[in-house]
Amino acid sequence: MQSRRLDYLRESRFSTTSWKKIIHTQRIRNFTIPLLFQVIVITTLSRCLILIFHKSWHKINFSTENKRTVR
Repeated sequence: MQSRRLDYLRESRFSTTSWKKIIHTQRIRNFTIPLLFQVIVITTLSRCLILIFHKSWHKINFSTENKRTVR
């Protein structure tokens, strides 16, 4: 009786884990492509923003330097 119960528990545990694995793989498939897309978009956007800010900061810096040299 005890061994049977243990076997049943093992089987049920195994079945749940297999189901979880199947769901997990499905989730991964559903999420990886959008995630990759999001990462690519975010990186490109951040690069553009960094470039813009870098240029503007340089402009500001140059303008202040020019003012200093003029005075």
